[in-house]
Amino acid sequence: MISLHQLFFYLFSRCIPYITAIMTFLLPVIFLEGWFITSKIVPHCGIVIDVGSTGTRVDCAYIKDGEPALKEIGDVRGGLAETSTSIVLDGLAKILNDASNELDILCGESDINRSLYVWGTGGMRLLPDEGKQKWDEVKEILQSYKKFDIKEIRTITGMEEGLYTLVADNLLNHRLSLNLIPQNDYLFATLEIGGASAQIALPRNNNIQYKYEDRKQITEADFFVQSHLGYGGDQILKELETKYDDFKGKCNFGSMVCFQFVKEKFNLLKKYCDIKPCFGNDKDMNEIKKIMPTISEMTLISQPYYNLKTIPWTLKDKSLKETVHQKLSYNQIYEWITTACKKTNVFKRYKDDSQDVILKKKMSNFILNEKYLKHHCFQLTYFTVILHDILPKNFKDKKIFKAVNKINDNKVTWTLGGFFLAENQML
Repeated sequence: MISLHQLFFYLFSRCIPYITAIMTFLLPVIFLEGWFITSKIVPHCGIVIDVGSTGTRVDCAYIKDGEPALKEIGDVRGGLAETSTSIVLDGLAKILNDASNELDILCGESDINRSLYVWGTGGMRLLPDEGKQKWDEVKEILQSYKKFDIKEIRTITGMEEGLYTLVADNLLNHRLSLNLIPQNDYLFATLEIGGASAQIALPRNNNIQYKYEDRKQITEADFFVQSHLGYGGDQILKELETKYDDFKGKCNFGSMVCFQFVKEKFNLLKKYCDIKPCFGNDKDMNEIKKIMPTISEMTLISQPYYNLKTIPWTLKDKSLKETVHQKLSYNQIYEWITTACKKTNVFKRYKDDSQDVILKKKMSNFILNEKYLKHHCFQLTYFTVILHDILPKNFKDKKIFKAVNKINDNKVTWTLGGFFLAENQML
């Protein structure tokens, strides 16, 4: 007579081949299922349309040789906020067709992950309801482009724009991995001044030394971001020109007088909050000054870069050109701007007084750009006022500022950071 124990052992031994076969089939499935749940799928490529205050730009964000990359495909002059929707979209039609062809090259014709994000910034934030009516018109037309998977069409907040810029900068500097895990104990900070708004973004945890295995994917809580609509270089210029009759006399090609004037009026604007929201309330400024000593590098983007580049290019000044690409302190930046704007003013007077026809012809480039140079000098002066505002007093000699436009041929722009955050499902 067979015992119960012997019967169980006999049946189990007979079933082993079947159990092995089933597990051989199921284990890879279980493993893969668990992998897809716990791992982020790295995004492939897609399109981001930047609807700015002065124009609309189309970028392709993708991965090249395991690195984040951005290709600028085209742009339409004139911001959607102040231009007819049909005019902007007519200009975008050819660019989007070029974008589709570019995606075939960058991503492969069979690739179906062609995400399309349409995001508006400062100019759209100034409109009632952040441009909802215009967005409805844009959405209706873009839905006819079947090659794109439209993910979002909306106005992003200034805080989002600031965070996206910081992420893009750290991705391109290899401080963040493609799935947005810090690869270095110190992430870079960013200061971006556009036409309509200004953003400062600072990492909060630079003074914490993490073990590599303890590093986790970034979250919004890891950063301090401050954005101010109406405090972009173009908007603040309009504000000062409108409010103060003596503005032009004080800020003729930049000077110490201009710096003091802008600083005084800037503080008044903050105090009485003529522009909403207020820039740098006491709580935020204390937080910024607490974090700044932990920052090893702050990247200067958009207007600071272009203004620092334009003046030495126009003046053909080699020493100014070389200086602008170095890592600088606040005091060095202030000295550079004062010198550059003074040279610009001297150059203008020399050109005006000269009777040499050949000389005047050689200076034709300056003549064409002269009306913009005062604008550039003012924006640089305003930029130093902001830096003066955010830095602790004993921090003005520390070389942490670097004006950057591209890293390894990739433009440092918020569209790249926004794309990777969105594709990692972090928005």
